[in-house]
Amino acid sequence: MTASSATVLVQLPMTALDESGEFCWNRIGVQGDSSCPRLKEVVHCHNCPIYSAAGRMLFDRPPPDGLIEERTLEVARVESRETDDLESALLFRLGAEWLLLDAINIVEVAEPRVIRRIPRRTDAVFLGIVNIRGELRLAFDLRQLLGIAALEGSPKSLSRFVVIHWERQTWVFPADEVSAVIRHGRARETGAPSTLERWKSALVRTVVDWEGKKAGKIDPGELLARLVKHVG
Repeated sequence: MTASSATVLVQLPMTALDESGEFCWNRIGVQGDSSCPRLKEVVHCHNCPIYSAAGRMLFDRPPPDGLIEERTLEVARVESRETDDLESALLFRLGAEWLLLDAINIVEVAEPRVIRRIPRRTDAVFLGIVNIRGELRLAFDLRQLLGIAALEGSPKSLSRFVVIHWERQTWVFPADEVSAVIRHGRARETGAPSTLERWKSALVRTVVDWEGKKAGKIDPGELLARLVKHVG
C-alpha cells in the first residue's frame, strides 16, 4: 500500500508522508503543532485512519532479501540438546538431607496446616488427617520413615506440606524446605552408597548430584507399599 492509496482510502487531501519524508502526525498531529483539522474528530492520531494505513504499510512491504530463508533455517534448526533423557522431580529437604520425588507424583506444595490426630492410630510415622482444599488426606512423617534426624534451628518459614498421589491414593507429608522442580538426566543418577546408614532403605535407590547437593531419589512404589503396610 502506498501513501497515495492511503489518501484515497480515507478521502483526505493529505498523505501520511510528505516530500521531506516526515509523517503527518509529526508535523500537524499530536506530536507536531496539532493544526490537523481531523484531530477535533479523532482526538488523537492513533485513532486516525491515515495513521492506521501507514502502520499497515509497514507490514505490507516486501521483506529484505534473504530474510525469509534466514528465518526458515532458524525455525527448522534442530536443537542439539538431547531432552528425551530428562526427568522432572521435586527437590526438597528433610532434616539435613535433600531428596527427590518424581514430579508426576506431586499434586501440589501447600502451606503447613493443622494435622488432626486419630486416636489409637496416630504414631511416629502416621500423623493423622489434614484438610487440603476441602479434602481430608492421610498425613505421614517421611523423615521418620527414612530415619532422618531432625535439624535443629531449621526455619519454620521454609516448611511446606507436599501432597503426593500414586495409584489412586493421595498422601501428605511435611517437608522442612521445598527448593524447586528440577530436570535432570538419568546420567546424573548413581547408586545409593551402602555405607550411608540413612540411605540403606529400599525407599532410596539412587542419588542425584544437583548443584552440589546429593539428593536421594525416592521410589514412589516402595513408599506407597510401606505406607499401606504401616497403616493397614
